[in-house]
Parts: sequence; C-alpha cells; structure tokens
Amino acid sequence: MAGNPSKSGFCIFFQPFRSRPETAGFAGFLRPDLRGCPEIGLAQQRSERWHCWRRIVAALSDAAKERGFPRERKSARVCAAKVDAVVGWIWSMPLFSQDIVDFWKFPFAGCDVLHDDDAFLLVINPALEEDERVTVLETTAGKILAAVTPSLADKAGLDRRQRFSVPVFHQKLDKAGISLHGADYLFYFCESGRIELALESEDVARHLSQRDEAVFFAFQATASEQDLDDAFVELDHWAVFGSFQQDRLVSAASAYPWRADGGNDARLADIGVLTLAEFRGRGHARRAVRTLARYIYEQGYHPQYRCQTDNVASVALAEAAGLTLFGKWRLISPDCAA
Repeated sequence: MAGNPSKSGFCIFFQPFRSRPETAGFAGFLRPDLRGCPEIGLAQQRSERWHCWRRIVAALSDAAKERGFPRERKSARVCAAKVDAVVGWIWSMPLFSQDIVDFWKFPFAGCDVLHDDDAFLLVINPALEEDERVTVLETTAGKILAAVTPSLADKAGLDRRQRFSVPVFHQKLDKAGISLHGADYLFYFCESGRIELALESEDVARHLSQRDEAVFFAFQATASEQDLDDAFVELDHWAVFGSFQQDRLVSAASAYPWRADGGNDARLADIGVLTLAEFRGRGHARRAVRTLARYIYEQGYHPQYRCQTDNVASVALAEAAGLTLFGKWRLISPDCAA
C-alpha cells in the first residue's frame, strides 16, 4: 500500500436488477446508477461471480463437514436445484457494497457538468478538499471521470464553450502548470468475497497490541527504510495483525479509518502490509490481510487496499488475498502550487 494517505485507486457505479439474469447472456443485468458511468465489463462480471459462488459453495460444504453434518445422498434433480439456488443468490448480489459505490460517486454527483460522453465526464465541484482539487478516476470500462474546483477550472480555461476529450483535458492541465500525482489502484472485497471471508473458521494471524512492542520493533528493525515507508504499517494504528514464523513476527498488516471528510461518511479502513523480504511468497501477508479484513468488517467498516500501479508484488498480494480491483485514482500532485 502507498504510505501517503492522500494517494489512492477506480470505481464501478451500478445497481443490480432484482431478478436473476437469463442464463443465455448478461445484457441488461447492470444499469448505470449515475449518468455517464458505464457498467462493469461483462466478462469480468461473469468470471468474478462464477468463481465466487464456487468458492462459497465449497466453504459451506467444508463447514458442514467440520460440524459433523452427515453427507446425505440426494437425487441429481435436488442437488441441481440447491446449486441453482446458490448461484441465483450470488448472481443477484451487487459486486461491491453500495456504501463503497456511494463513496466514490460523491465527488461527481450533483455537480456542474462541463462535458459528458461515453469516454469522459468532467464536472466542477466547489466542495473538493485542498488535496483533491483535481480528482480523476478511471472506471473498469475505461471511462475517465474528472472533478476540478472552480478556481482550477478557471486557471486551466475549462468551460462549456469547448469540446473536451481526455487528451484535451490533460493538455489544458499541463499548459496551466497543474500536475497530477501518479495513479494508484484501489481494491475491495466484492460482496460474495466478503461472505467467503466470514465463513473462514479461524484466525491465522494474531491481533497485536502494545504488549507486542518489543516484537514489533524487532520486526521493523529488520525491514528496509523503503519497505517501511511504502507499507506504512504501525503498531499504534487502529488495528494491527501479525503472522509469525515460529516465534518471529515476519508479516504485519495494519489499518486506520480513511477519508471521512467533506460530508462523505463511508466507513472505510485503509490497509497497509509489510512482510520481511526473506519470508515473502509463503502466504504470511495473505493471512495477515485476510484476518485483518475480517476484523474490520466486524467493526462495521469496509477494508480498503491501495497500491501504486507499478507495484507488481502488491497487486499480486491483493488478488491472492481475495480482493477485487475497484478502480484507479489520481489526485493533484502535493507539489503542485496551482
């Protein structure tokens, strides 16, 4: 995860129809929830839901075995009906929580629209925070959504008399000396992934507290300064979980409540994770992230995982932990004086 709290990641705006889609196709399964915000790609939606329902059915079956439930012989028709019911339930779910969707709609809703077509939405929003004076999101379908403050719109010469496109928008920002920070990816658990997480029967990482101070400081002393800065994992964060190799802490994940400002009250908890170099690739980080995420849900928050787009290892960890890519986000650079 990027250490700078002002940096982040792409959003999907949709609501599902109440009925299950026809098995022959997915046309019409999703409808836009905000004008100009396209639906999630059908191939991604199909793949995500298919794999999620299979994992949940397997988890339910394992849970039943652990509790000693007998395996009954059922006719093929009864088994098919049960599986079809589960599939229908999963397919009727929204991909992400509506709380998350609403959070990311906020910068673009109810604003003065300068331009809106299939590829690009540009709005003026006077309520943007100082570090969000230019906010740009890229959706899964490739649509770019941009919000700017009135003062920066004036500085860049953005008004309705012009025909806009994404290249024209960036050209105007560059000409006005307005630079953007590097893009970050943003990951969340989809709704079916959240249920799968809740079905896990035991914690495999330990909740850390101030009593673990010596162990945690020894862990930090072994990590590089770059890793410490990139991960932003601290023992005094809102929640911290660690994975151990024998008695040695080798991976830690921490979280803190994130960006509850500007009237936007989404309860998000931002996750950072750090694993010692020699213990990477052994599942420690995945265990720490998933245990922490389950705790975050129990506290009434949504886990959020951010990383820079060029951090291949962090992207791979997000996917291994069961998180789903939600979007790509860019803000105005903190070094920009405009």
